[in-house]
Amino acid sequence: MSFVLSYKAAKIKAGGSADKAVLRCLCDYADDDGTNCRPSTTTICAETELNRKTVFKSVANLAAQNLISVNALNGRHNFYLINVERIEELFNLQSSTKNGTSTKNGTALPETSAKNGTSPKNGTSPKFGQQPVPKTVLYSVNTQSINNNTNIVATTPPNFELTVDEQEPKKSAVKKTRPITHSFDLKEIPVEWKSLCEKLRPDLEPFAAFAEFQFYWQEGAGASTKRSDNGWRTTWLNYLKSPRTRPTPRPTARPQTFNRAHCLEEPAGGYTTEFYESQMSWEEMNEKRRNGEL
Repeated sequence: MSFVLSYKAAKIKAGGSADKAVLRCLCDYADDDGTNCRPSTTTICAETELNRKTVFKSVANLAAQNLISVNALNGRHNFYLINVERIEELFNLQSSTKNGTSTKNGTALPETSAKNGTSPKNGTSPKFGQQPVPKTVLYSVNTQSINNNTNIVATTPPNFELTVDEQEPKKSAVKKTRPITHSFDLKEIPVEWKSLCEKLRPDLEPFAAFAEFQFYWQEGAGASTKRSDNGWRTTWLNYLKSPRTRPTPRPTARPQTFNRAHCLEEPAGGYTTEFYESQMSWEEMNEKRRNGEL
């Protein structure tokens, strides 16, 4: 970064505000001899607050004025060379016309004009007294002394390095660890999984549902699948929420059966023709047998 070039570029006329902003930005990234200047177009746009089209136009104008030269590397990145002699020439010309004959910085004496010296406003009013007030001019930068001591500034650049106490502490980068994946290896249903099954699917028997789930992911079509612990938990939740998961069949009560002790005994002589020809119906006969009449 060349402070001398940046200062001199600010004092010359480059053709416009955009051209001067781009030239100062290039000088900030160049060495004192104008070399090693290779900021990207995105960087120039960010520092000058100009769009890319304006930056390209300003670079072309500066190259036409012989202030810079542009060399493209493989058509992708530009290398800029600052014409130090041209900037020095314009700077000396600007300094000579500004500091050599004018009375602003070079040979002016304190003025006692009517505005500051004897006017009732500042000079002779009762508030400020009778003494004339000389005009005081404050100079922020003496361009003549900078022009004469260019070599001193260039050879002794200021040290802007931060001490250990002033440097900002570096934030330790937190490495994101990828979850370890593995095949399904659970032998028994976890307590959390059982609670989820009872809460989400009361129609499923947890142990039977886990046995079906375990068989599919260990010996079925999903045996080669690998997931993290959180992934297998999510898979279990999806299994419970899936409408294709059929309810566990519940065992039904067997109908009550009667052995020979509960059956009615055969009538005396067996079921003969005389028995069927009797006036007693089958219902009446069973009723009497229950009552002990037969």
